[in-house]
Amino acid sequence: MNLYVFEDVLEDYTSGMAMIAEHTLEDAQAIAFEQFGHHQRDNTLEEFLRNQEGFRVPTGVYPLANNVKPGVLHFVYGGG
Repeated sequence: MNLYVFEDVLEDYTSGMAMIAEHTLEDAQAIAFEQFGHHQRDNTLEEFLRNQEGFRVPTGVYPLANNVKPGVLHFVYGGG
């Protein structure tokens, strides 16, 4: 299990961030789309990643204990 840290996402006038626990980057991106993509009115994962470029490459990847449940651990929307 890894902690994926994404910065420069969930923007308004300033950028936000998200921390997602998952086994792979692809799974973390899918959770990000599930959690945040519908708010952005993106219809597909690819459309979401095109509009939220910060979710393409994490700014950090850190190992976690295997007993951590997958999902969004923390997020902050950018402010306006």
